Amino acid sequence: MPQDRVPPTSPEHLTPTQKSAHDFLVSSLQLHFGPDLNDTFRTQNDNGALIGPLAILVQYPILAKPYTDLVTAIARLADLTPDVREIAILAVGGIHKSGYELYAHERLAASKTTLDHRVISALASGEKPEGLNEQCEAAYELSIALAEKKGPVDQVVFDTAKDALGQDGTIAIVHYVAIYAYTCILLNAVDASVPKD
Repeated sequence: MPQDRVPPTSPEHLTPTQKSAHDFLVSSLQLHFGPDLNDTFRTQNDNGALIGPLAILVQYPILAKPYTDLVTAIARLADLTPDVREIAILAVGGIHKSGYELYAHERLAASKTTLDHRVISALASGEKPEGLNEQCEAAYELSIALAEKKGPVDQVVFDTAKDALGQDGTIAIVHYVAIYAYTCILLNAVDASVPKD
């Protein structure tokens, strides 16, 4: 199967508008994750081209700032732990079987959370992990209910999340599931390649 239906483009081959989006995304990543991000997961290939969802955002630069602004705003909705956030993100990636999303967030979860490697692997495989604390369990159940099932979320699932995470935390999880489902769909549509490292 061919990969990268919207191939990463090295900076010297970008239009001025695309290059501006490229530079904005690179600076946003460094601001959010710090200069050592590429030690955790790769966001650029050897030619300096942005990869994964960033390759799509560069090709369609009108999306770059709104996407980044939305992700940043979601992170400010509630004071969720990194464990809870990554549970939601990896649950969505596991459901969508989105290679690059799982590649990046398995590494982020391993380096920035207290989640055990068995929990991370289970989530990436689309399975329910064992031994989650109350908040992580609630985040997982809500994420699965939103990403996998049709129709309104079961009231018990929503209320359990609200009890464990608060109203703001619950709504933040809803937004994380939505933005990462969108991201996974983009990645799967273009069959984005996954770095080999």
